[in-house]
Amino acid sequence: MTRSPLSFFSAVSIMICLLFFSNSIHSSIAQERITVFAPPMFVPKPQAPEIVLPKIPTKFSYSAEGGFKALIKGEGVPDVSRALAVDPELQKGLENFLETRGNQISALVMVEVKTGRILALAQGRNPAFWSEEAHTALHTGFPAASIFKIVGASAALEEANFDPKNPLLSVPAGCSEVRDNGTWWKEFINPRKILKLSLQDAFGDSCNGFFAKLAVNHVGLDLLNKYADRFRWGKTVPTDFFINPSPITQPNVKTTSMQTAGLYAAGFGGVGLSAVHAAWLFNGLARGGEAIPLKLFEDDLQNSSEQSERILSKEASFKLKTLLHSTTLSGTARNAFKKKRYRNQGLRDIVGGKTGTLTGRNPVGKTTWFVGMMPLDDPEVVVAAVVITGNKWVIKATDAAAEALSLYIKTKEKEDAEAEDTAH
Repeated sequence: MTRSPLSFFSAVSIMICLLFFSNSIHSSIAQERITVFAPPMFVPKPQAPEIVLPKIPTKFSYSAEGGFKALIKGEGVPDVSRALAVDPELQKGLENFLETRGNQISALVMVEVKTGRILALAQGRNPAFWSEEAHTALHTGFPAASIFKIVGASAALEEANFDPKNPLLSVPAGCSEVRDNGTWWKEFINPRKILKLSLQDAFGDSCNGFFAKLAVNHVGLDLLNKYADRFRWGKTVPTDFFINPSPITQPNVKTTSMQTAGLYAAGFGGVGLSAVHAAWLFNGLARGGEAIPLKLFEDDLQNSSEQSERILSKEASFKLKTLLHSTTLSGTARNAFKKKRYRNQGLRDIVGGKTGTLTGRNPVGKTTWFVGMMPLDDPEVVVAAVVITGNKWVIKATDAAAEALSLYIKTKEKEDAEAEDTAH
């Protein structure tokens, strides 16, 4: 049978068309698969602009109409005068107290617990006198001293669930020093029956040997460093103004000696602290372990949204208040708070805190501390006081803190009375 040439060419044409159509389909499917399964193109997220915090001056201006203001000097931009959120009565009263009581190198910071508002940021002697460029309350060269014991105490309460009132450790070598002979960390079977101290008693008396022994035998250097980090040593404290981090030299867990670890835990290590940092830390503890940024400027206080960070559990923060009260009731701050004018206000019953004393080099002199909160059952304010004493001195930090809390009570009573008169 003879095939038609037309039929042959038609068949070839159809086969070519089918082949082309088939390739087109496969190509389309392949292209679709490539489109679907190709990894997404990386698009970098826009970086948030770096926030440059203002540097506050060493002195604030005041007017009856505008309150306290700070002149913020800009780099390449005009200087700006910004209103401060401080309470004028407290600021003026505390500045006057520090100036007229020896005008020592000193600083006082008072913070409203609920909001983080800085109610007062006062200083004594002009920092230019001792070659400091920043406000004294921002100076990080003060030795933290026994304020650092808050680190070991917090770790013991939260990690080991210590009972603050339970007799825990004997201190055969005494509380005052952590001697290099090593007797402070040993347990002795002594016929004289050396009494054991509770965490509460040791904290109130600021017993160096106890906290050195607590760190070495119970808490450990790892936890001490962990809580120092959590309490922002070596890190920037959240504020609306520039402040340097409080310096710290943490002992190496693998290479350090028991002696060095004990000294570190007791407050004799390479640890600095500013009054602002101390106020931020205790404000967080007063809030049940939830820390918030501190606010000095009026506009930031009004426009800010609250950002918090957990630095200690609520349970441990509650137990910690028992330790803080022992300081003012029967411990190292008892003499300041038992003075008649403070006793009449009931300060001993409602204030708790921690003291610290250690000779420093920047500035030269004995550094004294008191950092605390009031009232203990539901704190309203936190105060941080640091005062340098030399050969001649008038006040210590405990005196400055007691006066600050006393003035707060008087100011609040005055405001309440004025509000009541206005209502009537």
